Amino acid sequence: MSTIEAVQTKVDELEERMNIIEEMEKSQVSSDTDSLKKEVELLRAENEALKEAAAKADYRIRHLIRSLEEEEKKDEIIQKLQYRVNHLIRSLNEAEGRTEVVPHTPEKVVIPENDPFWGVELVVGRIVKAWKHEKADKLICEVIDVGEAYGGERKIASGLIHFYAPEAIEGKLVVVVANLKEKPLVGYPSHGMVLCACKEDHSAVEIVEPPADAQPGMRVVLEGLPVSSEKTEEINLRSKNNKWSSTQPELRVDANGEAVYKGVHLVVNGKYLKAASLRDVPLS
Repeated sequence: MSTIEAVQTKVDELEERMNIIEEMEKSQVSSDTDSLKKEVELLRAENEALKEAAAKADYRIRHLIRSLEEEEKKDEIIQKLQYRVNHLIRSLNEAEGRTEVVPHTPEKVVIPENDPFWGVELVVGRIVKAWKHEKADKLICEVIDVGEAYGGERKIASGLIHFYAPEAIEGKLVVVVANLKEKPLVGYPSHGMVLCACKEDHSAVEIVEPPADAQPGMRVVLEGLPVSSEKTEEINLRSKNNKWSSTQPELRVDANGEAVYKGVHLVVNGKYLKAASLRDVPLS
């Protein structure tokens, strides 16, 4: 065999070996690729299973929330109906001269933890001084003692001049919405609001009266319900959907002239708050 032939043979052998190596590499890559594909498919299947489980869980949670909300609405309707029935029974008893005791509120009272009422601080105050606002036709300027826990005396302006003489309300016990942000009213720095019963057309307004033995700083609560220990935030009346604007539409005096929230009585030391003569009108 010539030298050239020997070299050619070696080249052929090397090419054959290289082809074998390339085939082996291709086979390995193909094997690795197949393995990766299988892993990806498994991961995709697991992901789809997780999505399906999450969707079912989300549906169940939403269904549970809807069910709870419906139950709360049912309880609230039952509560209001029971209150009206109790009131009707009391009225009939009074008309017939009977004295059977009928509970003012139903046994089961449901005011949710997220109800806006819990963000409103109603406290007893006493009007120390009152006078007509010098520049506003409707306003009475007041200095009201709301107790040491709420800063002692504070200034409040109320649109009561057409319904009360300023000197007539000095010394009077009132209910104050105590956690309103201070807001100037025609230059007078009003820090709070006096709770009043008023007709829809504002043709008549009466100050809601706490029991005679109440003291400034006493908290007004809902009958039979615990008071939240959490500190309430200051309410800015200019903010939309603030706690007071969400609470106020549910505040009323009932047919007995007693202040209620969603049919539940407002009380101080277990005693009711009342309007002098107005009945079945809103509080504001």
